[in-house]
Amino acid sequence: MSWLNQQIGAPDEKIALMQANGFVDFEYAQTLLTHPMYANDKVQEVIEGYDRGDYVAVCAYKK
Repeated sequence: MSWLNQQIGAPDEKIALMQANGFVDFEYAQTLLTHPMYANDKVQEVIEGYDRGDYVAVCAYKK
């Protein structure tokens, strides 16, 4: 687990909190999949999910 996840929680924890507070219809996107040493070598595409990227967006709607 990275330092950032230790500080603000892993995506699963955030998702559980959002669900408990009435959020639905979740969508996830992630980017920055390449090691930072090589990050500037090419454009990094956004992909679905939240299990591999260093930057994750969690989108949902409030009921």
